[in-house]
Amino acid sequence: MAGVEFRIQAKGLENVEQQLRKYEFRAEELRPGLRRVGQVIVRSVDKNFEAQGRPQKWKSRSDLRLQQLIADAEDRAKGTKRYQNLKRESTKTKHLRQVGETTRNGPILQQTGDLRKSIVFRVERTSVIVGSPLRYAAIHHFGGVIRPKSKKALFVPVGGGKFLMLKKVVIPARPFLMIQREDESKIEKAMLGHIEGEGGSL
Repeated sequence: MAGVEFRIQAKGLENVEQQLRKYEFRAEELRPGLRRVGQVIVRSVDKNFEAQGRPQKWKSRSDLRLQQLIADAEDRAKGTKRYQNLKRESTKTKHLRQVGETTRNGPILQQTGDLRKSIVFRVERTSVIVGSPLRYAAIHHFGGVIRPKSKKALFVPVGGGKFLMLKKVVIPARPFLMIQREDESKIEKAMLGHIEGEGGSL
């Protein structure tokens, strides 16, 4: 990102000194500006979820993962009053098929929406930290391999009370905590606006 540049406009030595003192104070107390930077980044991360990956699209879900998600969605559907009020088995089957298709075509990393909603920022004296408190957030962002700790295999549920025994599960990286090139000017504007004492939205 290019360096921030601004000009001082003040007439008279006393006015210049006063203006400089204001700039000095704002440069030392960066937290209001950093708070705006945090807001910019959180909004950008939300757009990453909406686009399912920016600037590159996230990797598609595996067949096994889709099978798990569809099975979970069908199990949840069976517990609803809507499903239980259906009389015909054919109607119930059709309803579950629709639930499965909706799940199959649903957005990646947003089955419950918890991860997307969990993105927050924390402002410190000279920095802003953006992330998620959820334990599984890191492995979805960076990717990784899950292996059994004490057993010989992982028991992965696939619906209907069935499980698969796997030696490992590979989670592909789907980086969602990404700052886009278009965000750089907004971040610069936020900090420059803070130092110059300008408000307004970005």
